[in-house]
Amino acid sequence: MTRLDADGTYLIGVLPALVVIGVGVGVAVIPFNMIILTTAPPEHAGVTAGLLQTALTVGGSLGRAALLIPFTEGGGIAESISSVFAWARAEMALALVVALLFWFGPGARGAEPAGRG
Repeated sequence: MTRLDADGTYLIGVLPALVVIGVGVGVAVIPFNMIILTTAPPEHAGVTAGLLQTALTVGGSLGRAALLIPFTEGGGIAESISSVFAWARAEMALALVVALLFWFGPGARGAEPAGRG
């Protein structure tokens, strides 16, 4: 969507990206929910579900606020929309690096903690 401009149409400029975003969210959120809820002890399932939904809501709100930073530079929507999606791409790359570090880094599931050996 970084190529979206004032002359773009919804069908060509917006809809394909929204479909990709929707599929990506569906592929990511549902498995993460299942992993989190199935690994929690049964006696903490309610608290875990509440914490999970709170994290999704707060995280979504903070993410949306961060994505709107380019709009503070002034200008109209048509001039800023491309920079919003470029900003989102940079944030996604950073989030992917952080997720990979947590997944494969020291102390990750199945990895030997540092200092033992």
